[in-house]
Amino acid sequence: MKRYRIIYLKDENEVSEIIEARNYYSAKSQFELANAGVQILRIERLSTNEEVVRTLGTDEQTFTNTNAQIAVVITCKLNEWSSHKSLILETVHDVNTNTQMTITEHPIPNATTVADHMYKQPTTMSIRGTFSLNSGQGIVVDSEGAKLANIQELFEKIQNEGAMCEIVKISTVSEDVKFLRRSNMVLQSISWTERINSLDFTFSYRQALVAEVQTYDVDVDDEFLPNITSPLNMNFTDTLIDWNVIDAMVMKSLQDNKLITDAFMRDLQGLDKVGLMALGVGLAFALIVASIPGIGQIAVLVAAAIGVALVIGAGIINIFKRLKDAKKFRISQFKYYKNDKKRKAEVVRFSNFMGNIHTQLTQLNNVIRVYQIAANEEQKCMLSIDNNYYVFTFTRNNLNQTYKLVVTDVENVTRKVVGDITSAPTDFGQLTSVNRLFEADESGAYVYLVNSNEDDKFDLTNYCIVISDINLDRYTDTVTQIITNALSF
Repeated sequence: MKRYRIIYLKDENEVSEIIEARNYYSAKSQFELANAGVQILRIERLSTNEEVVRTLGTDEQTFTNTNAQIAVVITCKLNEWSSHKSLILETVHDVNTNTQMTITEHPIPNATTVADHMYKQPTTMSIRGTFSLNSGQGIVVDSEGAKLANIQELFEKIQNEGAMCEIVKISTVSEDVKFLRRSNMVLQSISWTERINSLDFTFSYRQALVAEVQTYDVDVDDEFLPNITSPLNMNFTDTLIDWNVIDAMVMKSLQDNKLITDAFMRDLQGLDKVGLMALGVGLAFALIVASIPGIGQIAVLVAAAIGVALVIGAGIINIFKRLKDAKKFRISQFKYYKNDKKRKAEVVRFSNFMGNIHTQLTQLNNVIRVYQIAANEEQKCMLSIDNNYYVFTFTRNNLNQTYKLVVTDVENVTRKVVGDITSAPTDFGQLTSVNRLFEADESGAYVYLVNSNEDDKFDLTNYCIVISDINLDRYTDTVTQIITNALSF
């Protein structure tokens, strides 16, 4: 949160008020909502010791994208990320794609040339657009907005690491893919035009043509050749967290603490993704808010909460109570306004609130990784954990159709034997330091086997390998801190 001093006219005198907000636009909107019709003279950004860092006029450029129909999605993976992330560019002006074939030519004695073959040149792509400091969401990084300096740092890191990207254009209304996907695209050059309140960009991508070479030194007719597989890299918060329950817990806590009115909830329930975007909400946050359970579903979902959602949801309710008792809430009641301008600002404020909770909870993806077994058959499943390979060997008992698990490391040292995997935990909330399979050699990460479908313990694809960088005995404390950060902004 930043501190802003609003200087305005009151009874023909200059007076000021200090507001804490996430950015200039938020500070200005908060003040205007509370002081309709008051003339703002200027806004000063303050440092921690109340010194003026920057003086802003009242006509700072605000870039909105409510009419955008096409967004560019760039999917890539940096070294510091545990999985691929999608960068959604909502303010793209145009995308130019060039594909080309080269025909070889050879001269012959009669002064003509012949062509014997042709080959493909790498596809090139140029993306031109604008990021704005005050836009709803100029860029979305897996539901998290980014500032201009952060955007420059992010894309220059993608360029420096030579990250392979997949680029596709989608409709912001239907989310349908509009044009061909372009894979193995490398960011070759960047052109920035830095303005007062915005950042123009031109990204030039070039396709990296990759040749895959495979070598074999086995007898392919050997009937005893093991089936070697790789597990599917899943997302923890998408795989093991029920977001509907989390959202219901948040809404119930807002109701219980009188931080949301019934009229606002009814108005919100009548807005879909398109309606939210028309009010200035970015695509990622609009998807979150549009999926929030209705008023009649909240109590049902809260009562039925189990497992991870129950742990997180209980933490949300308790933290709401603790913050209320300590009078540390920094959010005011969400209300319905008939005035279009106030209604729009209130919906955007609520969307940012819910989006921030989702963003904070997705931090768990950085410390907990989930890998799903890919096939329901006997196999040797190889997995790299902290740059060391481990082999998870699953063999089936033909009498009762259960599987046995033997885990070995790269030196073929047995790390764990589970005679019958149907005894594996069926809920993330059951994981402790006691029922782990083993600890990884380098980092000491805890490795577990979890059955994600208690109703079917015989299908191997229902099982996941969970790797946690935190001691899950203290999982509740970790989640509590994350939720506190989300609710105290």
